[in-house]
Amino acid sequence: MRHIMLDIETLGVTPGCVVLSIGAVEFNEATILEKYSVHIDPNDAADYKLHCDVSTVMWWMKQSKEAHNAILTARKLPLEDALTEFRNRFLWKDALVWCNGAAFDFPILTALFTKAGVPKPWEYYNEMDMRTVKNLAGKQLWKSLEVKPTVAHDGLEDAIAQAKSLQNYFAIRNQELPKNTK
Repeated sequence: MRHIMLDIETLGVTPGCVVLSIGAVEFNEATILEKYSVHIDPNDAADYKLHCDVSTVMWWMKQSKEAHNAILTARKLPLEDALTEFRNRFLWKDALVWCNGAAFDFPILTALFTKAGVPKPWEYYNEMDMRTVKNLAGKQLWKSLEVKPTVAHDGLEDAIAQAKSLQNYFAIRNQELPKNTK
């Protein structure tokens, strides 16, 4: 089965906020197949009536220099171009699309695609939430499976770490599945 893990970096926490970057990786249960990151020009925010939350901007000010550099030094695309490039990067049909918090990434990205007039590339029924898996695994087990990003709050690095964590969960889950007795 194919999976795509998403992670976004934003200047807000509600749909309609500025999205600075989208990191994504395509993976299966054992291998990272493709990595992709796109940074969006925040100057487009006014044209699309996107908002910033002061508390999120203040939160960003407390993050690492590496996280700041990942946002500030990247090549940035206009919003519509960035979303179109992102949409065209992966084969979305039948892929399970994951994020670390379905109430955050998916609604914000859905609003962004809608505002930009770019069709969202995945179907709602393929949206998967990694937080649900974390809770099913339990705190102690998840801690042993979790991979930390090399740079926290870099969309691509977060997506890679989240995908690897999920792969670790798949591996242990597959070991514990009962054998077919037919």
